[in-house]
Amino acid sequence: MLTRSVAERLQAPDLFSGWGIRTLSSLSPAYNLMGYHLVTVWPHDNGIIASGLRALGFTDQALELAQGIFDLCTQQPYYRPPELFCGYERTPNASPVCYPVACSPQAWATGTIFQLLELMVNLQPDVPSNCLQKSPHAPTCF
Repeated sequence: MLTRSVAERLQAPDLFSGWGIRTLSSLSPAYNLMGYHLVTVWPHDNGIIASGLRALGFTDQALELAQGIFDLCTQQPYYRPPELFCGYERTPNASPVCYPVACSPQAWATGTIFQLLELMVNLQPDVPSNCLQKSPHAPTCF
């Protein structure tokens, strides 16, 4: 199925850094770990991707992305996510590498946190019953 192959592709090591999905594969000739749109990780892009994965039923993949972004926030001053960060691979005991001129905090990056919380709660409107259904899932950090 096409959606499964896309979900798997996004989680492949050349795209998923462990902190989030990069803007460009490490296999690309244009690969540049510090290029603005060349391999950086943008929290708001990852929030959109995670929401799409969750909506398509790829809950584990969505939660893995959420975990990466939440872990990133724990490494930032006052837990505030930056606009973007460099696409270096996540390794044990290493912090994400800040992009030198990223805005921090950044409103849309901060909004991503609420988007990720929403996908974890997973409220689904049930109009005929006039109620909200929920099926919460949380990454391991919660």
